[in-house]
Amino acid sequence: MIKTAEFVKSLVVKAIDDGMPPPNAPSTVDQKGSNHPLVDTGEMRNSIEYRIDGNTIRVGFFDEQNALKAVVNNYGVPGKIPARPFMSATIDEHIDDISKVLMNEMADKILERVK
Repeated sequence: MIKTAEFVKSLVVKAIDDGMPPPNAPSTVDQKGSNHPLVDTGEMRNSIEYRIDGNTIRVGFFDEQNALKAVVNNYGVPGKIPARPFMSATIDEHIDDISKVLMNEMADKILERVK
């Protein structure tokens, strides 16, 4: 399940790196010095982890500070911060690819046991 977890993590990191519309407000650009939505210091991006427990894969933010940043950015705050669904939209957009990676990884494990 490690390949699948790493694949999902890489998709989320790429979504952050590629930026997610809408662009930052001028006041935000002035404050942080760049117009890259979802990236200020890179701390949130760099804190993405995965955890595997049995047959469950979780990819996300496991520290409270970055989890809060991720939720605020993914869902937005009405009237203040626009939603930039870098987690949910990325997974929805790539669900078929994620399924293929998982199925291949599971098939490899089955074949290892048959040998």
